[in-house]
Amino acid sequence: MSVRGRLLLRPVAAVLLRVARRRLHRALARTLDEWAGQWNARLPELTAMDRTRLTRALLGDP
Repeated sequence: MSVRGRLLLRPVAAVLLRVARRRLHRALARTLDEWAGQWNARLPELTAMDRTRLTRALLGDP
């Protein structure tokens, strides 16, 4: 793609991002809330572990 072609895509991308801004923001916020909920649900279990088990749990070692 030439430099000339990219210049044509910039205004289109800007308009699409402006139109989809709220939807993207809501999706990102919802995903972060879900991750925070999962982390909060697992945190008591993790804090009860000793150092070795915690390391294995966080790194995914068997």
